[in-house]
Amino acid sequence: MDFKHIFLENKRIELGYSGSGRGNFKKFERAISERVSHGTSLVNSINSFFPEERPVEYISEAPGTYIEILSVPGFELAIESLDTRECKLCNLRVEGEQWRATVLIFDDKRTVFTNKLQRYIGQAGGQTNDTLFDNIAEVRLAQLSDFWTSSPSRYPGSEDEVIWWEVWLRRISLKRQEIEEFKEYCKNQNITVSGGLLEFEFQSVLCVNASANQLKGSVALISCLVELRRIVDTANFLLSQQPIDQAEWADLLLEKTSYIETPTASILIFDSGVDYNHPLISPSLQASDCYKWNVDWPDYDSGNVHGTLQAGLSIYGDIAQAILSDEAISVTYQLESCRVLPPLGVNEKELYGSLTYYAVKEAEKNAKLNRVVSIAITADHDGITGQPTSWSSEIDYLAFDAEGTRLFVISGGNVRGDDVGIDYREATAKCSIEDPGQAWNAITVGAYTQMTDVSEWTYKDWSALSNAGDISPTSRTSLEWGWRKEAPLKPDIVEEGGNLIISPDKKHITNADCVSLVTTGDHTKGRFFIDHRETSAATALTSRLAANVWSQYPEYWSETIRALIIHSASWTDAMWNYKDLAVAQGLLESDAKEIVLRMFGHGVPSLDRALASKTNYLTMVVQDFIYPYKLKDGRLGLNEMHLIELPWPQAELLALGNAKAKLRVTLSYYIEPNPGRRAYTKRFRYQSHGLRFKLNQKNESSDDFVARINLSERPDNYEAGGVDNSGWCLKERLRTRGTIHQDTWEGSASDLALRNLIAVVPIAGWWSQSQKALTEKRDQKPVAYSLVVSLEVDSSDVDIYSPVAVQVGIDNPIAISVLT
Repeated sequence: MDFKHIFLENKRIELGYSGSGRGNFKKFERAISERVSHGTSLVNSINSFFPEERPVEYISEAPGTYIEILSVPGFELAIESLDTRECKLCNLRVEGEQWRATVLIFDDKRTVFTNKLQRYIGQAGGQTNDTLFDNIAEVRLAQLSDFWTSSPSRYPGSEDEVIWWEVWLRRISLKRQEIEEFKEYCKNQNITVSGGLLEFEFQSVLCVNASANQLKGSVALISCLVELRRIVDTANFLLSQQPIDQAEWADLLLEKTSYIETPTASILIFDSGVDYNHPLISPSLQASDCYKWNVDWPDYDSGNVHGTLQAGLSIYGDIAQAILSDEAISVTYQLESCRVLPPLGVNEKELYGSLTYYAVKEAEKNAKLNRVVSIAITADHDGITGQPTSWSSEIDYLAFDAEGTRLFVISGGNVRGDDVGIDYREATAKCSIEDPGQAWNAITVGAYTQMTDVSEWTYKDWSALSNAGDISPTSRTSLEWGWRKEAPLKPDIVEEGGNLIISPDKKHITNADCVSLVTTGDHTKGRFFIDHRETSAATALTSRLAANVWSQYPEYWSETIRALIIHSASWTDAMWNYKDLAVAQGLLESDAKEIVLRMFGHGVPSLDRALASKTNYLTMVVQDFIYPYKLKDGRLGLNEMHLIELPWPQAELLALGNAKAKLRVTLSYYIEPNPGRRAYTKRFRYQSHGLRFKLNQKNESSDDFVARINLSERPDNYEAGGVDNSGWCLKERLRTRGTIHQDTWEGSASDLALRNLIAVVPIAGWWSQSQKALTEKRDQKPVAYSLVVSLEVDSSDVDIYSPVAVQVGIDNPIAISVLT
């Protein structure tokens, strides 16, 4: 069950496709004497697979039995001989060095097939079919998984897991009676069939929502099944529909979506304007919530629909996924739009800080909401990459000055033009995150991808350029930022940005619908949907995530929402591989992890974890103010620290003993920027102040902990103890850049049971210069911070949530529904 977080007052897929060309066919030579026993074994096996009579519920008019044929490892199958009048080749896979073919043998043609085997056994001359049968290692009765032609790793993990499947059916007649046969089967099994349908020359494709258990009966009851795939080319399916069909899909999406009447949060799209007349957008965006920099401009640009593309993803996520799900959709926030791009040409870059200020202030005149400002417009940097600019600094100030009601989500920018190439890793490394993505107080979003299945017929021989879980081929990084030592680590997180595909000869790359996201298009031209990708799409998805979390927790500050999102993120296996490779090449572990941070930030966020706690995954939230400075002798010195004793499931952790446990800590705050480029020395730091978190060690008392980190609290006879940094993933050097600091500790549950003291301490910034130089005194200026702490244990049978809830006075934990 999912519960609200506890507020304290004080997270390589390879395509399994193989072409069907035989090339230089290599035959496995068997001795004639061996062919007798081998052929006899095959005949006996095949005959045993056929039932004595078909079940009465058999649906197809041409009954048959599916068998799985496995080749001798290292040898191919003579597939042309497996697609004849007596048998139909359904699909072919290559796993390692072994070919696997799923074949349907018709009941009334079984003897034709077995007679071929008898001639092979007899070896009496004539057509003995040696080429076919010599290369077969074994045959067995086909299972549902034998029809799976997506990556094996994508097959459902359990027989009861419900997913969306592509069901590929062999065309039986010109009237395609196989479609009705299969729908009849689904009706009998209470399987949901999507209204979409693809018709190719020899196959029909339907989409169904079912478990393997529900579908496996189709193997015995129909004779038209040829393939099963996980839904991957929904984008191509939707985008290839005629306008009238796209309108029907849009109506279907509207029917299952509810929209909040009195929202507490909004997404302000800073772009080319949004078409609020689009049927899928109008329930969330009114004309009165649309603003524009120039009153003479239309509200939205019909020639540049980028803002409208952002809107669709901000509301529904990837429409290709949303439209197929049978789950109801609840939109718990509203949209706003500010058009800042002119009808012709471009704005002066220096103007963008003013444009951002204008957009925010205009929106705030209209409604008092928690506001996610979504910016997917970027510009080239005018100095050393990573340094603050007027635009990024204005964003930092607008966040700092908002009293927790503004959260900026910014695109890291895309690799463009001639820099886009086959060697995408080199391109993403050398192309740095663009302005204003270096903003300290914003969430900067990069792009990664899980879209690696190339299933469009037009590109049947092409393959995905980037691997699953790896960087999207045009996402920028901070690996070569010039201002690297002082700048924050960016991006903060990555979200889905789609992929590119590469030609068989490895010379050409292009976009494709099946590796793109689907969003709202120019409906005035009858195209309700359009493809979208790159860091713009990733920014819209992140904005949607933020608005969902903020709608669930309207009392949280923007610093907290930012913390929860980044706190929920994790690296994929492909991202960890960069670290392992760098270490193998001789880099220190910390330097290797910095590479991953500069490419992917903290990884891919999880809506589930950002939104809710579970019995074995507990998240606690602290929001507070700290006074970092005090005035002494005309100068500001450090003032106070906060010590927080967290309620802890100590007994439960001790009972787990040496079982693995995990602690994650995220500290989030905003700084007041000082963007002057005189020199980022001690006196002219960019940040007004800084904060750090500290955790007590095992068996370290509160007094000892405070004395270790706080000079003013040390007794005269203090002797420093050793600091145990083991167990932390990033450690001090990597987790203290910018204004959000996160790290994860892993170790035994019993060790963690005794580590529930966290300190928040200040460090110096430009506020600490002479008070005479400041127009506003800072000696008594409080600064807000949010601290998010989560505990996780491996066992789902252990409840660590309830004991903490009881300690803080929550008698009845609030259960919540987690959106998908």
